[in-house]
Amino acid sequence: MKYPLALLALLILGCATSPQNRYSRLEAGMTRQQVVALLGEPRSSTSNGALTILEFDFAQQQPAVQHAEQPGRSSYYVIIGRDERVRSFGPN
Repeated sequence: MKYPLALLALLILGCATSPQNRYSRLEAGMTRQQVVALLGEPRSSTSNGALTILEFDFAQQQPAVQHAEQPGRSSYYVIIGRDERVRSFGPN
């Protein structure tokens, strides 16, 4: 019985990975499919000639008291080349 509980704990921890932690695993050269599998569907996708810009918007952990100047969201971009591979990425 210990092993199924350990497996369940690992699955829960894996699902609880924050978007920022998943974003830190991005690498140049990844395919678009790998990016979507890692981060989910982008908020927007814009083609600009040979490049496609994917934008991701993540909710951050909310503090107990939310201030007006703290939007509670973070935004990231991923640039995909014509070969459907990541060229660059970063925070917006």
